[in-house]
Amino acid sequence: MTLVLCGAILYLCLVGTIVDIAVSFTKSDSSLLNADDGCVLLRGASQIKPDTERTSLLQSSPEANGEGCTTLSRHQQEPVLPNVVVRFFLCFSFIQNTSRIMDTKVLPSAISSINGMRVLSLWWVILGHTYLLPLQFHVLSNLRMLPDIYHRFTFQAVGNATFSVDSFFFLSGLLVAYLSLRDMEKKNGKLLLFKFYFHRFWR
Repeated sequence: MTLVLCGAILYLCLVGTIVDIAVSFTKSDSSLLNADDGCVLLRGASQIKPDTERTSLLQSSPEANGEGCTTLSRHQQEPVLPNVVVRFFLCFSFIQNTSRIMDTKVLPSAISSINGMRVLSLWWVILGHTYLLPLQFHVLSNLRMLPDIYHRFTFQAVGNATFSVDSFFFLSGLLVAYLSLRDMEKKNGKLLLFKFYFHRFWR
């Protein structure tokens, strides 16, 4: 069952990456076809001149400004969103997910000072589980080793790894309070408790 689930996820990632590449090529082709850098809009004329006549028009047209530029026609097109199926596969794209994970941009509203606490707590949890689980099977064979191991100074970080859970509780409470206060600031001090608890339960 695990192999089937992992295979399905890898298949979705592969298809999503192929779809992402195809969509990017489609956008690049459409942008080249809709490029209007070589068009000049003349006063009193609706005809669009090609790029090859730009030099002569700039020299003869009175509309040219001091920088040698003329009024360009900009055919702005609304961005067309892909359909639901394409957007579903794009969620599994290696390209998009890797760029988001590796993005180092920090939002102005983010509390960047808690990132260090988050990383240390994460490594502390991994350290505790790495040593405690094999140690339990080893100590059961010789219980007299347990007091000696727990009283070692080098073992204190492993023996007290349960406090890393407290730091995660602190981070959760801090972020919930911070986001709730931001939401209340937008809604004039109002906080919908039902929506708040339902959102936490849904997440």
